Amino acid sequence: MMQTTISVSSISFLAYADISFESTSDGDKGITDLKSYLQNIIAENLVEKKEGFLQTFSTECDFVKSIASGAKVLQKNASNGSNGDSSRSKAADVEVVGMPVGHLYSRLVPLVLLMDGSNPIDVTDPRWEIYLLVRKDQKDKSFSILVIPPFQREGYGRHLLEVLYNVAISDNVYDLTVEEKVDSLQHVRTCIAVERLLSFEPIQHALNAVVSKLSHENLSKKSQPIQFGPPTSVIEDARKILKINNRFYSVGRFSSTSV
Repeated sequence: MMQTTISVSSISFLAYADISFESTSDGDKGITDLKSYLQNIIAENLVEKKEGFLQTFSTECDFVKSIASGAKVLQKNASNGSNGDSSRSKAADVEVVGMPVGHLYSRLVPLVLLMDGSNPIDVTDPRWEIYLLVRKDQKDKSFSILVIPPFQREGYGRHLLEVLYNVAISDNVYDLTVEEKVDSLQHVRTCIAVERLLSFEPIQHALNAVVSKLSHENLSKKSQPIQFGPPTSVIEDARKILKINNRFYSVGRFSSTSV
């Protein structure tokens, strides 16, 4: 019987593996050195001795701060294509910073692979960036793109997504896509997209026309199916200006309809 406990520091993101077993038997196949196997995965982030791992809580306490000190602070507020500002932040005491991946992601490997189950990325590709959500009123408090459980459902994920949308708008990227998305992330993204769509003037005209038709026409008597999609030009404008695609339009339509 073997028991393996892997501890990851929330301060330095270094890891320590405690491996214990009653006896060993190779079964004529050779004994697998589990610690060496973990070393190949986690590399230099795996601390060999427990005493050394515990010391990192004091010796590495400024690791994230030193990495983030050269990062660029990203502004949350950006134009959404309308005169009014409907964007509201419930996490006003935080700011988002962006930086190249580099050494920080290498430290995050134990957390990303062993806890989040994500696939590793190529850290040598300079086009990857990491975004950190950092408390402004407390020291030594920071959050990576992965919002860990104690801080979930407090508005930080929404705040981060809003900033990423604004980065996409300011950099004029083609589209904002999310890989390996979970339902909760997709829900938050839909809420943000619909809120922006409803404040986007060209969409308002298209929605008003659809809502009026739904409210005043008896659709059950129509012999031909009726398409309620927005004009192609409006879809393209929303993609260009808001980085929002067509699938959010149906949610916005029902949000505007009084049932």
